[in-house]
Order: sequence, then structure tokens, then C-alpha cells
Amino acid sequence: MPKLKIDDDLDIVSFDDNEIEQVDNCFKGTNAETAYMLGKYCGLRNECYGLKWCNVDLKSGIITIDRQMQYQEGLIK
Repeated sequence: MPKLKIDDDLDIVSFDDNEIEQVDNCFKGTNAETAYMLGKYCGLRNECYGLKWCNVDLKSGIITIDRQMQYQEGLIK
């Protein structure tokens, strides 16, 4: 493991309720809102861009992750 630059690197900083609301509002109504919500509530990152409807089971509340999209040569593949 690399050495820490400063002791403050150990501190975990989280948003307060007001800051979370501000971030929520930034994504609300945009084409990235679904990806943001999947990240916020499910912990998904790039994986959310590779989802297909066949991977989402709304009845059981299960999302199956079997691929992800990545930037390659300036394109999402």
C-alpha cells in the first residue's frame, strides 16, 4: 500500500442532508438521473450503463450485473 500523504486521509467525509438534496436536484430530470439513483441506492458505478431490462426483476427487487460499459478511445463500448 502507498504511504498516506497526510493523516487527514483517514477521515471519512460524507455529505449532510442539505448537500445530498443539492446533488439529487442536479441530476433530477436529466438523462443521468437513473444512473445516479442506481449509484446512490445500489452502489453501482459503470455497471449501470451496461444494464438491460432483462437484468432487472422489479417483482423480486433483484438487479443482475453481468457486464459494464467502458470508455475506450473516447467512445462508450
